[in-house]
Amino acid sequence: MAEEKTPLKRSFFYKKTPLKWKFKTGDTFPQMADSDGVVYFGSDDNHLYAVDIKTGKQKWKFKTEDEVWIPPAVSDGVVYIVSHDNHLYAVDIKTGKQKWKFKTED
Repeated sequence: MAEEKTPLKRSFFYKKTPLKWKFKTGDTFPQMADSDGVVYFGSDDNHLYAVDIKTGKQKWKFKTEDEVWIPPAVSDGVVYIVSHDNHLYAVDIKTGKQKWKFKTED
């Protein structure tokens, strides 16, 4: 009997892609941002990470006081994140240093 073809099995996402690298952190959230070969993502270990897409090497990490679960946004050399510590942060894309932070409502 022929295998039934479903839309999922014909989709791009069904194809197996070889693993290129792994990066150890706390639980991460599925939304990420990328810019110029670097991927940015938050984690429940209270950090924003910047990781080289080709090598999987950490470029920098930025610590907040709580989980980073909102997807980061990148614009004009700045990564913007919201942490569960009720702050909006602007982080320099090259250095990982805080440019400013803004207290949001509790």
